[in-house]
Amino acid sequence: MKLGIGLPLTTDREYSQFWDSFHYMRKPDHVYLRPQYRGPIDRVRNEIVKQAVTHRCSHLLFMDTDQVYRDQQMIYKMLEHDRDVVGTVVHRGYPPYDPLAFRFGEAGLVKVPEEEVYGGKLIEVDAMGCGCVLYNIKVFEKLPPPWFEDMSHIRNGQTDKGGPGEDINLCYKLRGMGVQIFVDTSIVIDHLALLAVNRGFSTLFKKLMELKQQEARKENEL
Repeated sequence: MKLGIGLPLTTDREYSQFWDSFHYMRKPDHVYLRPQYRGPIDRVRNEIVKQAVTHRCSHLLFMDTDQVYRDQQMIYKMLEHDRDVVGTVVHRGYPPYDPLAFRFGEAGLVKVPEEEVYGGKLIEVDAMGCGCVLYNIKVFEKLPPPWFEDMSHIRNGQTDKGGPGEDINLCYKLRGMGVQIFVDTSIVIDHLALLAVNRGFSTLFKKLMELKQQEARKENEL
C-alpha cells in the first residue's frame, strides 16, 4: 500500500485548528499532496488525483482544511475497512448544518436517518459530502477525467442550474459504475464555520444556556 494524503487548498489561509489536529493525528508513511496553484475546488481536487497517480499511490485520502479531526486513529480505522470508498460523518458548514449522507429515493437523494448516521457503524450510502474520504486509486482509473466537476456554479457564461457540487457529482459517477460508497459513522468531524455574532445570536445562545441549566437542575433533583 502507498497512501497519498491530499489537502485541497483553495486559498492560502487555513485554520490553525486544522493544522493542530493534522499534526497530532497518527499517520502511516505517506506522500503529502497539495495543489501547486489555488483555484476552484473541483480543479484542485483533480490536480491532487493526478499527483496521486503520478506517485503511484494505491490509496488517496482527501482531508479538507476547514475541519477539525479529533480522532487520532482515524486514518488507520478507514484503511482497516478495506473498501474502495470510505468517508466520515461531515456536517454542512451552513444552515441547516445537517450530516451529508444520502441514499437514492423515489424523488432523488434522501437523507440517511440520524440513528444510522450517528450509530457508530460502517454504513453504505449513495452519496456523501467529501470533506474526508479515502479512495482506492483504482476508482479514478475507471473514470475518465475530469473526475470532480462542480455543477452548482456558473461555468463558461452559462446560467447556474443548481446542480450537484463536485463531491455529490463524483458519487453519482461512482454509483453509476457500481462502486460502493461507505461512511464510518464512528468518526465524526467538526466542520469549522464562521458565525455572525450579533443581538440575535447572543439571544439564542442565552436561551440555549438557560435550557442547559434547567436540564442540569432537573438531573440534580432526581
